[in-house]
Parts: sequence; C-alpha cells; structure tokens
Amino acid sequence: MLGVDAIDNILFGGNNINGKIVREATFNSPDFVNSMYRKYDRDFDPNALARAAGRSHTFDAPPRRLTPKTRWDWVVPHCHEKDEWLDQIRKTMVALPSEPKWLIHGYESCGVADIKRPMLEMLREGLNHHDRIPHGGNKLPLSAWVKHIVEHYGKLRAGADAEYIFFAPASVSSASNVFSVSALQQTLKSSPDFGMWGSHVVEMPAALHTEFCAKVWPFAAKARKRSCPERVVTMADAVTMVSRRRILNVHLETWKALLKLVEGPNAEPINEQLLAFGWHQLFGQPAVLAHRAMSRH
Repeated sequence: MLGVDAIDNILFGGNNINGKIVREATFNSPDFVNSMYRKYDRDFDPNALARAAGRSHTFDAPPRRLTPKTRWDWVVPHCHEKDEWLDQIRKTMVALPSEPKWLIHGYESCGVADIKRPMLEMLREGLNHHDRIPHGGNKLPLSAWVKHIVEHYGKLRAGADAEYIFFAPASVSSASNVFSVSALQQTLKSSPDFGMWGSHVVEMPAALHTEFCAKVWPFAAKARKRSCPERVVTMADAVTMVSRRRILNVHLETWKALLKLVEGPNAEPINEQLLAFGWHQLFGQPAVLAHRAMSRH
C-alpha cells in the first residue's frame, strides 16, 4: 500500500494534477500504469519465451497450484455513514471453515471514492478487500444492488464471479447474527440459495399495493403464474444472501429494467421502497417470506 502510494505521488503528483484535486489515477484502474507506461504483452508465447531464455521449461506442469476457493461478495451502498462494521465481514470470512475468498463492493454516492483517504483508512480497506466504486448522480441507494448485478452478470454466468452475494444496507450492526459463523452455516444448511437477516418483520403498507403491482411485481419470479399478492412480508434493515444460481434465474434484461426504476430520471424515492419489499420475490421467494429464510440481526 505504501509503495503504491509513493509511486502514485512520483508519477502523478498524488491528488494534485495541474493544480486540481482529482481522484488517484490508479483508483479502480489497477492496470493504468502498465497500459500507459509499460505495455504488457498479454498474448505472449510461453515456449518462445523459454527458448529465448535458453531453458527447457514449458509452463505446462507447475510444481503446485493453489487450492480453488469459492468467493462470497458483499454489495453495500454508501454515502457518509460510519462503516467500521465492515471489519466484521473480514473476521467472519476468515473464520469460516471453507475459507472463502471475498470482496466488498462499496458503491459511493457522495464522492468518497473520488478522493484519497488517510493512509490508515486505505490500509483498512485493503485488509477488508474493500473497493470503493464511484456511484454518483441521480441514483437511489439501492440502485447499487441492481447496478452490481447488471455489471457482473456476464461474469456470474461464466462462473467467474461470486458463489454468494450479500446485499447489505449502508449500515449494519456489528453484533448482527450475519457475522456469526454458526448462524451463517445454519442458514446455508436450511436455505442454501437464499437467506435474510433483519431487525424485525415488516409488512408492506396497503397504500403501496397498487404501485407495487404495477412497477415491481411484473418482474417477480412467480408473476407469470400468479396475480399480484394481497400481502407482502419481508424484513427491515435487511442483509440478503443470494446464490449465483438464483441471481441468474432472472434475465439480464429484467435487471436492466429494474435499474431504471432506481437510477436516472424515473428514480423516485418510492421506487426504492417498492424494490425493498419486492427484493426477495425476485429470487423466487413467496410474497410472505418463509420463517426458515428469515433471521434477526
């Protein structure tokens, strides 16, 4: 981290470029330096490289390979909320017997990703595998969840992305059961494709029913076989765990259509509320969410 910071300052003058405070050149673009200053031959011939070096090594049989591990990602919208709770994600991921890899995708709506943070803060981000992604403009907080799926859909379909994704609000209690290894394992055992941790059970107000049926229900997994439900029950302040399989059961075009509800000119605050009530139904869960899929923080 210190080395990267030093090279940034040498090459780009830190945050000050032409007298203007800007985002670090390497933020969210780790190949920036190589692509601009030292072109990398990505299509090299390993055999030709070995011959040029006068060696017989063919790169065909490396002495050992790393054990493949699954990846569990977290998606979090963020403005200026305190995010020390993200440390709990690291502690939980490290403690899991399966030792999954993980990434925290923080979608920054208030410019935090556009400036250089204090050194210790950046070190904590590195330890937590936390990437702060610029996400400004006319976007509601939950647009981060849908945006992430749209942007990563191709990788998910190719099997090159996370096995599970946790969709979290901007702030979660550090004492939440989602950070309990035993509770997390129990949820995976009872409901391997979907789980939700929230502060309390909440029912959608009747006043939202008409707009919910018009805007969100048509995208629900069961909408083609059933009419819009009279009751919708979910959890407040929820962290939702969804498997890659369940995410891919929803077509990419559907996710793009949902994104328009919470990002751009049609992004009204009520749409975010409707999406929160319908989120579990997008993944095939019943309108009244089953108890086995719900846990309290």
